Amino acid sequence: MGAFGSAVASLLAGCGQPDRGPWRELSFGEIRVEETEDAWTVTFELQKQHQGPDDLATFHDVRVHGYDRNRSEICNLEIGTISETYPGGNGLPVEVECSAFPTTLTYSATESPCDNEIETELAVAVYDDEDGWLVTAYRECNEGLPPKP
Repeated sequence: MGAFGSAVASLLAGCGQPDRGPWRELSFGEIRVEETEDAWTVTFELQKQHQGPDDLATFHDVRVHGYDRNRSEICNLEIGTISETYPGGNGLPVEVECSAFPTTLTYSATESPCDNEIETELAVAVYDDEDGWLVTAYRECNEGLPPKP
C-alpha cells in the first residue's frame, strides 16, 4: 500500500473582478490518491466559493465523479447539500474509493453551468503525469458526464 499521486490542485477563482456578476464555484483543494489492497482511495478538499446573495451560494445534490483514462466512470460519491452552514465549510474533506486510479475528477449538482441568474462553475481536475493534479477546466452547459478533460 503506497501513495501514488499526491499533489495540490490549482484553484482557478474569479476573485478580484468587480464587474463580474454573481457567481458560485465548486472546485478542488489538495487531492491525494493512495492504492489500497483492492481499490484506490481518493482524498480531497472540496472548495466552495461564491459572490452574491447567500441564497444562491448553496449547492444541492452534489456528487463527485471519478473517471479513468478511457473516460469510464470508476467511482462516484454523493456528498449532499453544501451550504455556508455545512460542517467543514471550505476545505471540507471528502474520501471516495475508486476501482482504478482516477485521472479525472468532477462534480455534478442540481445547480449547473446552464443557470441563468448566476454563473455556476463546476471544476474538472485532471491528473498529469508530470504536474500531478490540476484544475484544467470547468464543466460546460449541457456537457454531460464524463466532462471534456
